Amino acid sequence: MRVMNTIRVILLGGLIVTGVVVYLDRDNDLSSGPEAVTSLLPSPVSVTVLSGGTS
Repeated sequence: MRVMNTIRVILLGGLIVTGVVVYLDRDNDLSSGPEAVTSLLPSPVSVTVLSGGTS
């Protein structure tokens, strides 16, 4: 039982470290130029008005 808990803690730690590294790498890529601002703009959305009837 203790061995399984140790393995779980090691895997969780590895996932946390990986997430931090990937997040920091992504953060550096976003602040690299003018395209970083335009990439944050949402794409157009079409809206359909539904009638009040039941389906």
